Amino acid sequence: MNVIVYIDGYNFFIAMKHKKSPEWQNLNEIDLVKLSQKYIEKYDRNATLVKVKLFMAIPHNNLNYKMENFQEYIGRHLSAYPSQFQFIKGRLTDQSRQCHHCCQEIKWRTEKLTDVNLSVEMVHDALTADVDAMYLISADSDFESPIKLSYKSYKKSILLIIPPSLSSYGLYKFCKKQKEYSSESQQDHQIRMVRMNKHFPLVQQSQF
Repeated sequence: MNVIVYIDGYNFFIAMKHKKSPEWQNLNEIDLVKLSQKYIEKYDRNATLVKVKLFMAIPHNNLNYKMENFQEYIGRHLSAYPSQFQFIKGRLTDQSRQCHHCCQEIKWRTEKLTDVNLSVEMVHDALTADVDAMYLISADSDFESPIKLSYKSYKKSILLIIPPSLSSYGLYKFCKKQKEYSSESQQDHQIRMVRMNKHFPLVQQSQF
């Protein structure tokens, strides 16, 4: 069995930032490939990790993620895993509006392209790649459509991995509904949903 792992970067790293356990705090110590491999060993022991795909815009000022240099962090992954790691870059756009109370201009940045890139890549892989199972690390219910298409139309097994400190009732309901479909139609592939927690520690940077 071949597995591809898709990581919604902002969703994942924001969850890591808010996780209170010390072992989750330093984001520079997260080896995304080894983390993905640990989930494969736990849920699909005999499967092969084909690729880990990270979808994210490069953060300005690192967004207080406690990441010293995000581009260096990505570079370490690309050097350590040239055939197993891929970074698909989104972009940040500046937005602003005027406060109705104080009339001051409020500015913020919004991430663009990540959801679209991940969805397109997931469906493209389901259609063309030699893959049997797809792991998605995100709590964003916007990915219901590519999950449903990959699972129902292209018969891929799905593992939804919810980052710590986040929840998604929408994904929970969706996953439950798809499980009922799978049971009724007696499909060989399956859809599962799990949550990261302190009992599943992250890999340290020293293991790169």
